[in-house]
Amino acid sequence: MRRVLFFFLFVLSLSFLGAVPMEFYLGGRFIAERDFISKETGGSFPTMNSNPEYYVGNISRLGGGIEMTYFPYAPIKLGLTAGYQMLFPIGYQLVSVSTGESGDVKTYVNYSYFAKHNITLALAYSLMTAESVGLYADAGALFVIHTIPDVSRPNNKGDVNYSSFSEYGVYGDLGVLLIHDDAYYKIGARFQGLLSHESPGISAAITVSGGYRFAF
Repeated sequence: MRRVLFFFLFVLSLSFLGAVPMEFYLGGRFIAERDFISKETGGSFPTMNSNPEYYVGNISRLGGGIEMTYFPYAPIKLGLTAGYQMLFPIGYQLVSVSTGESGDVKTYVNYSYFAKHNITLALAYSLMTAESVGLYADAGALFVIHTIPDVSRPNNKGDVNYSSFSEYGVYGDLGVLLIHDDAYYKIGARFQGLLSHESPGISAAITVSGGYRFAF
């Protein structure tokens, strides 16, 4: 009798899930970021600065990655989103230890692998203000891993040693959502706060996303 009841409940739950409209979004994301890093990590980038009288105050990065969003009930677009992004430095700014004065922005050229990896998990909400236009907002947790070389020189044939450190924090995305047939596009901004150290790291970014929507 218990097996019959269990089987009946299982079939009933499958029927219920089949009757509920769901959506799954899968796509890519481009990010242009300005990262004001914490003072505790400002001396962790030897290819940008080796002078103890200065530390790296902020880093500009470009990169991209993948994103996935799941809405268990499509008419109310409240669900979960997860993503991964890899970003590479293109510029940086040094700060004086004694005076706190910022220097000029310097261009950074990547001759050795130097990357920041973002892993995100958050609540996602989309509000459609028209049939194909709406707003989106994500808020959740962020985990960051830095991969840092000790040498970055052109035509360098010597060994390159790598170090790394990780950070955690929170982030929020806000922007415009466009849907056309089964394709979607997002244009927005991201704000991140890294809370691993006594002085927080804060970053702001412009994001552009696109991909496909799957309806079930």
